[in-house]
Amino acid sequence: MTEAQRHAISDTDIRLYTDKLTWANARKVCQGWGGDLADIESPEVHERVAEHFGSSTGAGWTGAVRDENVKDEWNWAASTRSVNIAVPKGGRDAGDCAVVHANMADGMTAASCEDKHEFICRRPSHIVHKYAFSTKKASWADAKRACEADGYRLASVRNAEEQGKLRRMINRTEAPVWIGGSNTEGGAEGDSGNWQWTDGTPFGYTHWHCHQPNNWKGKEHCAAIWQGDMWNDWVCEQKA
Repeated sequence: MTEAQRHAISDTDIRLYTDKLTWANARKVCQGWGGDLADIESPEVHERVAEHFGSSTGAGWTGAVRDENVKDEWNWAASTRSVNIAVPKGGRDAGDCAVVHANMADGMTAASCEDKHEFICRRPSHIVHKYAFSTKKASWADAKRACEADGYRLASVRNAEEQGKLRRMINRTEAPVWIGGSNTEGGAEGDSGNWQWTDGTPFGYTHWHCHQPNNWKGKEHCAAIWQGDMWNDWVCEQKA
């Protein structure tokens, strides 16, 4: 995942991604970051988005989605509030999702949700990720249930900073340690395309060991950190 820019705006963080995804997949990435596709009704958000698109001729997904039940009504996906400023242009035949254009004067226009565009994520800036490390051995599924029982999730690793935090916490433990990635479909050696985190978002950042994942004997569908750092796919029923 290519992160174009990140901005702190009062109590909000914004990320602008240059990867082109469908609306639904773009939203999954935003939610995996702890936010959602952005509403852009704030003048500050408009300014930051304009800065990004100033050197571009493209368009980016926003959180605006057409109301299924009310004609010509649009809502923000993150809050279900109505879109009151810069209501997207275009009838239902144009699409049910909305993009904002490089030329901000064009505002938002309707587009097919299956089109692929850059996208804009937004989240409260006070979100802090907390980690807990258990030395109890368990299968991947049992580890997932144990985390959820304590109000956690098996860890998702979204970037090098988070990988570094886990590495320091594990402190060079030689034994494998489960993280929240899984791939029930298997895949070819080195292929991360079908892997996802426990919240359903696809892998963006990865830290696989050389020649991994390799789905050895077609049985390795869960992700673990090995030797305190690199990732490996492993048999989900094994205890780590």
